[in-house]
Amino acid sequence: MFFRPFIKYFLVGCVSTGIHFICLYFLVEKVLISSEISNVCAFLVANIFSYYLNSVWSFQFSVSKVRYLKFFIVSAIGVVFSYSIMKVCSLLEWHYMIAFCIQVLVMPLINFLLIRLFVFPQKTSQNEQG
Repeated sequence: MFFRPFIKYFLVGCVSTGIHFICLYFLVEKVLISSEISNVCAFLVANIFSYYLNSVWSFQFSVSKVRYLKFFIVSAIGVVFSYSIMKVCSLLEWHYMIAFCIQVLVMPLINFLLIRLFVFPQKTSQNEQG
């Protein structure tokens, strides 16, 4: 089934995005780190949270180091794209939060499809825990 895991993934993503936003804001505005580096740091914090909750709740898979590595690789592909969005917007002298909003609109569906395909594939009777 596609819809139920997507809704759960979306809800986890909303919370993860909130965590990402708070970390990004804090690092840029309070710690005074560049928006590009702050975005990567915020991503890492949100990614660990997202992996755990998506594993046990959204897709009902056990947590494992190998699966997290796959999740991280897929997520890293997304962060490269997100970094590119941030960098282009920075070069255009747009506020960093505009870039963040673009990321929030584009990345969830792309990430869901990649994560569902490579990290948490559809369970079958022969592939019960992936």
